[in-house]
Amino acid sequence: MSMITELDSFESLDVLLASLTKALIDKSVFKWKIPQDFNALYEALLKLSNDEQALRVIATLGRVEAAVKKPLFNLDKANILLSVVPDLAVLKEGDDRYYAARFITRLSPDWIDSWAMANVWSEPGAEKARLVFMETLIENTTDFESMLAELGKTGQSYIKAKKLNEPKAAARCLRVIKALRASCQARDINCSIDVGKAIDTFIGDPFSHFTSSQVKLNARQHLIPEVVGLLLELIGQRFSLAIEAEHYTVLKRLRKWCDDEARRVLSKRHPALDKLSNTIAEALLILARQGIADGELLKRLRESVDSDYQFKYRCQRIAESGHLDESITAWLMAGGERQQAKKTISSEGEVAAKGESTDLGDLLLRVQEGRMAVKIAEGALDDLELFDPGLIPVIKDLANHWAIVGEITKKMAHKRAVSLVGEVGTTIDIDRKLFDVVEEGEVNHRSGIVVRSAVVISIEGKTQVIKKGVVKTIEE
Repeated sequence: MSMITELDSFESLDVLLASLTKALIDKSVFKWKIPQDFNALYEALLKLSNDEQALRVIATLGRVEAAVKKPLFNLDKANILLSVVPDLAVLKEGDDRYYAARFITRLSPDWIDSWAMANVWSEPGAEKARLVFMETLIENTTDFESMLAELGKTGQSYIKAKKLNEPKAAARCLRVIKALRASCQARDINCSIDVGKAIDTFIGDPFSHFTSSQVKLNARQHLIPEVVGLLLELIGQRFSLAIEAEHYTVLKRLRKWCDDEARRVLSKRHPALDKLSNTIAEALLILARQGIADGELLKRLRESVDSDYQFKYRCQRIAESGHLDESITAWLMAGGERQQAKKTISSEGEVAAKGESTDLGDLLLRVQEGRMAVKIAEGALDDLELFDPGLIPVIKDLANHWAIVGEITKKMAHKRAVSLVGEVGTTIDIDRKLFDVVEEGEVNHRSGIVVRSAVVISIEGKTQVIKKGVVKTIEE
């Protein structure tokens, strides 16, 4: 039975909404015809509402689409409901703000990002609405780090405008950070190694205008586990961040937010704090086994633990793990207080003379091959979930550790000016000084597909070939 006649018969918006609510509750709305009945619903809502009720209509459209779990309404027509940037505060019910936010996000007006940025802070209590705003920001951003910085500035503006004291400001920040974490868990975040500094800016800006007399010790302590959780979630997506000291920049700020007793209580209640310390310790061990003593990362370990005793204990555990250079072991046992003499070579020429560049070039090639193999293994995760789910955590762990090996190798190669030329699988113009050609026949070809990258080293501004690459010819 068509609903068009009945929908056209309503004489007031409230009566129509009451009837629609009943249809949603008894699920009779699922018997409506698509798109005829829903088009009629939209026309009826538009006819019975005025400009001041436009947000109620938008919330209703969002509610219906959420219930039916389908896009039902014509967006070009619905856009006329957004003649001005809406103030969601006029909707008293949190559910209404949530459904309105969902539908406005689907409409995607030009001002959606600035609107979502403001509402993620101003939303009074509907956390699922706040999550919609945050997801919109992350979905639309092309620079996650810049988005975090802007989020912090917007938070400061909101807190200053509302004249929130420190506890209330911390409570609002807590809600925003939780929404950020939930949004990050739901998608793959494209971030750089600067994300740690961006987190520090995002966390610090909302409180930067408070004077010393307005700040109380431990007023922000409940934010600490959430910030630590955010650091860990990003490491979980890009494990190479674990070896970057800058990723933990915010820890210095967090240590100022609570005293030692509050810190110990937080550590007992929130395992994430201990997990972060373990992650930093593992990163230090990986670097130490590569002959790298990272003093900055060691400082981050000290900032992550509850006491000097815990710091020294973890340093000792790393030092006793084995397969470490004696000088690095001594450095760790001293808690980093003994200066680690770094093994360096005075010039790139000496590197080449000792053959280290050749070994490093081979390592770069092996890492490249391993990265390709890991990528293939990751691509098979969907099939493994059906046939052998036990292998999934093994492959993910392998991928994470391989990412760290790749980052370490990249750093070592950069310091010694060794690099690869030609990405495997790409088509290039053949430079015969850099590449050998296979399957060329009697005709010289100008283009080819890279089978193996070339390894080169820059010495005094000049590029020398350590190992030629290989290209396979293609028909032109």
